[in-house]
Amino acid sequence: MNLEKAILLRQQIALFVFILPGYSFLAPNKCHVEIRVADGNNNPIPGVVVQLLGTDIGEVTNENGKVEFILICGKTHKIQARSVGYEKARCTMVLANKQAMDLTIRMKESTVELNEVIVESDADKELF
Repeated sequence: MNLEKAILLRQQIALFVFILPGYSFLAPNKCHVEIRVADGNNNPIPGVVVQLLGTDIGEVTNENGKVEFILICGKTHKIQARSVGYEKARCTMVLANKQAMDLTIRMKESTVELNEVIVESDADKELF
């Protein structure tokens, strides 16, 4: 590579590394979303998996039942919350440009009916 090409390459790298990141119009607008997950009595539920449907993006609620996401503004986002002992909850939100949003998702407790379990033992068998 000759000297002129090397200088041109350095200038191009400097342009992308130092100058262009300052232009926010090149990147999509980001919105801050805080989601609180609560039960029917408005108590926080820790350990709930909150996922953006259609993506691999998900978080687990903290001890206060909260998660935070940075999402693209001006889009519709579908959210699902799931946890053992609760029914899945889904909601859809539309974020306006540069909007911060606080959202509360209320989850209903689920009841699961199990079949009868029979435990039998053969006292005459040796275990080892």
